[in-house]
Amino acid sequence: MSAENEACYKWALECFKLIFDKNVHPNLFVTDRELALMNAIQYVFPEAKNLLCQVHIHRNILANCRNFFTHGKECDVFLGIWQLVVNSSTENEFQKQFNQLLSTYSSKYPAVVEYVKILGLNHIRKCLFQLGLISFYI
Repeated sequence: MSAENEACYKWALECFKLIFDKNVHPNLFVTDRELALMNAIQYVFPEAKNLLCQVHIHRNILANCRNFFTHGKECDVFLGIWQLVVNSSTENEFQKQFNQLLSTYSSKYPAVVEYVKILGLNHIRKCLFQLGLISFYI
C-alpha cells in the first residue's frame, strides 16, 4: 500500500473482499485501534464487528501514560488496576473496576484518565460483553 490512510485501507479491503463468495464475508476483525482501518472496515464490511487487540491497547497505555507518573511503582499499580478493568468477567464488575480506576486517578492524574477514555472504553466494554467475550488477547 502506498499509505496507511482510509482510502488505501478501503482499496485493500475491497481487494480482500473479492476472495469471498458473494454472500460470505468476514464477520470479525481485530485491530490495533488504527482509526483509518477501523473506518474502512466499517465501510467495506458494515456487518462485521471490530475488536481492539488488548496487547496493543496495553502497549499504548504504557507508552502514553508512563510519563504522567512520577514513580515507576505508581505506573505499575495503575496498570494492575487497568488489567482488572479489562479482565472483568461481567459488565457490573467492569463498571466497578473502572469506577475504582476513576476514583483513584481522576484527581491526581487527570491526563491518564482522559487518555483511557479516549481509547474508547465504551468500545472495549462492547467488545467484552455485547460480543460475549471475556477477554480479547491475541
